[in-house]
Amino acid sequence: MNMKNKITYLALMAAVFVLTIAPAWAQGSIDITRYQKALQNISTMKADFTQTAYDGRQMTGAFFLNRPGKLRFEYDQMDDFIVADGTFIYYYDSEMKQQSSTTISNSLADFLLRDNIRLKGDVTVTDTNRANGMTNLTLAMTEDPGAGSLTLSFVEAAGKPVLKKWTVMDSQGLKTDVVLKNIKTGVKLKKDLFYYIDPKRYRPTYN
Repeated sequence: MNMKNKITYLALMAAVFVLTIAPAWAQGSIDITRYQKALQNISTMKADFTQTAYDGRQMTGAFFLNRPGKLRFEYDQMDDFIVADGTFIYYYDSEMKQQSSTTISNSLADFLLRDNIRLKGDVTVTDTNRANGMTNLTLAMTEDPGAGSLTLSFVEAAGKPVLKKWTVMDSQGLKTDVVLKNIKTGVKLKKDLFYYIDPKRYRPTYN
């Protein structure tokens, strides 16, 4: 599996998106700007996650976010990890004992990691709905139709929307869900969480 497919399967990432539909800034009673602001206001986040692949397989782990530019996924069931350091995003395959990488701009992570999150322009909101206590926004890259989609799901907490789940649908229609729990925002995170550290050498690789 190549780097782009690995990142699609392993959560937030992949190359992007689907459908050519004009942006909708208030579909029905859903004010999209409210959810854009909620994403924009996230500076740091720490959460546990459960990932469910298209074939029903589940994995759990920890997710760390430090906007702009940085994130990390660590898995409980294996030593694989994903880390974005502000420029590149790396995937470490513990079975092969090797690393793959690409620029953040070539991954779906770019949407969440960019300094100015905007749900218009190069990103199109293709659908909004409410179901199972969550508000769902489906996104597509405006200039890359047919490549997949990302659905962000929010719950309400203290009168504000909180990102609870995302669903990646790839170009073949295969779906991966990631559900967050024990979410903490505005937390202080160690800098070395966002370095690629070669497990064979145990020292950070800087860019």
